[in-house]
Amino acid sequence: MSVARRNGAPLAVALAALLAAVLAGCGGAARSAPGKATPTITFDVQPTATSNRGRPLHAIVRAVTLKQFAEDQYRTIADLVVNPDDTVLAAFVVFPGVKQRVTIDKPTKGATAVYFLFTGATGTSWKQLYESPPASIRLSPADDALAPASTSPSSKPKAKPKAKAKR
Repeated sequence: MSVARRNGAPLAVALAALLAAVLAGCGGAARSAPGKATPTITFDVQPTATSNRGRPLHAIVRAVTLKQFAEDQYRTIADLVVNPDDTVLAAFVVFPGVKQRVTIDKPTKGATAVYFLFTGATGTSWKQLYESPPASIRLSPADDALAPASTSPSSKPKAKPKAKAKR
């Protein structure tokens, strides 16, 4: 108890992470027919200690088409935090350095997109598309972007075109 009194920040972060985990687990998932398990996707979120410049950030998981994903703008996704639509499968808060696991029912149609609302997001480094998501995906939010995470071959996100190096 004396550690908590000297430095309340780690205790506050731990309590906030616990609250977020409890709230994420309280979502009403659709029930499947008896005897049939609903396929799920588990996201293992492993943020760095400096993730989002050391500040908590919102994350959203949506069922989307490729066209929707390509057209998604940061502002539109940020609005879904307070006004979620039918495409939102999960919304949760990520705390720097605090690992968490979020499991959702796999959408029956379309792809699955993950968005992290970083304070200093640029380009498309804040969103990731999985056309055929596997049962488990590891995500690593870094300072201002999603860092490449080690994933199984079936969980690799849709490849982005790479520019050829000039010699």
